[in-house]
Amino acid sequence: MSLPSTSRRRSRCAAPHVALVRRRQHRGTHIASSPKAVTSTGTISGSPHDGGAKRNVNLEVLLGIIRAVPAVKAALDWLDKQRKPVLRLSLHDSYQTTKPTVEVVENGDRRQVVFAMTLYNDGAKAAREWKLWLASLDQDTVVHLSRPSGDTREFREERFTGGRWQAEVLSRSASDVVASHVATSLPGRHALNFPGQPAHVYLDYRLDAAGMPTQTGRLRLDIDWATRKGHFRRDA
Repeated sequence: MSLPSTSRRRSRCAAPHVALVRRRQHRGTHIASSPKAVTSTGTISGSPHDGGAKRNVNLEVLLGIIRAVPAVKAALDWLDKQRKPVLRLSLHDSYQTTKPTVEVVENGDRRQVVFAMTLYNDGAKAAREWKLWLASLDQDTVVHLSRPSGDTREFREERFTGGRWQAEVLSRSASDVVASHVATSLPGRHALNFPGQPAHVYLDYRLDAAGMPTQTGRLRLDIDWATRKGHFRRDA
């Protein structure tokens, strides 16, 4: 019996090794042929082995969310008003609540405007335990709040604090509420005194009520010296 030659034994041993190498090369070619792609909507796509494919970022959805933010904020503001009072202040003519124009008169060496005040409640809940604070911006401008006879509210006379004049009026009765969507007059002949002939006179204000965040702002009196008329408005 003859033994197999050395070359034949080597051929048999090499065959399984060559097949294994070819299978590995084929598998590597298959994986490399699956590149990532970016769709027209900005979505990153790829094979399940790609980490980036798990973070599918759709630009159109993101832009839609950004555009919806103002509408969402408006809806939240509206819902907020349904749960609490929202007070608003108006300064106007002593006899006409819808007339924001007042007359400028002489008062010794100073000028003066006499005005009335009205509180409005834009919220859905009545405003209780309310308080109004007014203050000038300097020591030469003085605001005076007059208490009518028999009024149960507390009027705090003007006082000089922090380099300016301040005055307050607040409710003292459980029945003294500013009902929802109803105007409440604060009767009295209130006055604002100032020197010279300025084009504008300013007042800071603060409104508080139970269950309502503090409302702050600034009022501006625009004066036309040709007609000696002043017009109250909110300062932007």
